[in-house]
Amino acid sequence: GLALLVLFGLYCRQLFVVLHAVDTLVLPAARDLCTEYTLMLDDSALAVVWQAFQKALRVNFDKEIKAKISPQSCIGEDAPLRRMTLDKMLELAVKYQGVLIVFAATLGGLLILPTLFRASQAWQGAQIQPTEDEKRTQDLREELMSLRKELHGCGARAADVLRELEAIEARVEV
Repeated sequence: GLALLVLFGLYCRQLFVVLHAVDTLVLPAARDLCTEYTLMLDDSALAVVWQAFQKALRVNFDKEIKAKISPQSCIGEDAPLRRMTLDKMLELAVKYQGVLIVFAATLGGLLILPTLFRASQAWQGAQIQPTEDEKRTQDLREELMSLRKELHGCGARAADVLRELEAIEARVEV
């Protein structure tokens, strides 16, 4: 459920990043550098979190980024390397409707429909046959439980043997 929605959202975001790159002829890496540059200058919550993340990783490319980026290419409404906004995403959705339809159909076919199919079988009470991976996982779990029981038995036997050795040592010392 939730994992599927998150995955769908990430794929959608990546699609729009690619569409934005195709539409503007600017690689996403250049936009990432510009975003980094604006976060260095910004005092928003996102900038504070980003700076804390960098400090935690002990990474600082501020000098290199400042040397590579010109402020006019990143800052301002018409800046060519500016981050993609929600307005731009909506504009791209209208402009590339065909691509979005193919994307949604493909993603739906590969991710969503199989999940919904198995869920509907479970809701209807149908006996769902486990996949080969699920069978192997179950077999491994059963083997692990068996080994744990055996190990537990060995541990109890080892304690008995240790007590017997201590008793023998006590008799030898006397």
